[in-house]
Amino acid sequence: MKTSMFRAVARFLCVVAVGASTSLQAQVDKTPVLHLSFDQVSGTTAGSIVTNTGSGGSGMNGTLNASVDGTVAIVPGRFGNGLAVTGLDANDASVRVANSVVPLTVGNNWTVAMWIQTSTPGGTYAYQGDGGWAGGNSTFYLNLGQDGTGTHAGGVRNGQGWEEGTSDVNDGLWHHVVITCNGTVKTLYLDGNVDPFLVAPGSYDGDGWSGNGTGAQFWFGGAGNTGDGRACGGTHSDFADGRRLAGHHPGGHA
Repeated sequence: MKTSMFRAVARFLCVVAVGASTSLQAQVDKTPVLHLSFDQVSGTTAGSIVTNTGSGGSGMNGTLNASVDGTVAIVPGRFGNGLAVTGLDANDASVRVANSVVPLTVGNNWTVAMWIQTSTPGGTYAYQGDGGWAGGNSTFYLNLGQDGTGTHAGGVRNGQGWEEGTSDVNDGLWHHVVITCNGTVKTLYLDGNVDPFLVAPGSYDGDGWSGNGTGAQFWFGGAGNTGDGRACGGTHSDFADGRRLAGHHPGGHA
């Protein structure tokens, strides 16, 4: 029996790479490298292509993917259309981009953001890796640090620990979840406000990511890692990856 483990509707997931800057106010190219709008999909079932309207071009188009235990469907989202995902495990259904888009390495500048709507602890909403769980691969999911599935935004990176916020996100309401990395400083935002990490920077169990992010794929709504988060059974709207103001949290849309 298929179970909707997570309902997440994203206006878009935004993985943002920015160049190094001496000032947080320095403007850089704000055009997303990857922007997958579910208003631009070739079909409504697994195998359909989600067009990338970002600067990375068609080489970063996404593909709807579902296993025998998962489903994907185009439904109303937070804005425009969304992607509904159901499954039993985190790798049962997703949108998959055969490109890392941006290495999520601590020391670089990047942002990952999306609108989500969920009532399920442990829901997985994004992943960077190679389809499995190698060193440096990253999974974004609702967690409780090393205690496993939970209700706080953040994620886990193989070999580097967890990122975990403070606020519950699984209340069935829309939330804008953002994590930024400005050099070595990571910040988590929820609905435009800082969502403090539960522990001090550098802790393996709360703000642990400290090295390279690895993997040649980016997934939206699922993950190759099935040992931490649960299936992202829910809805997503857009996926984006681009450049913007270094260290700046974008209110509303990422």
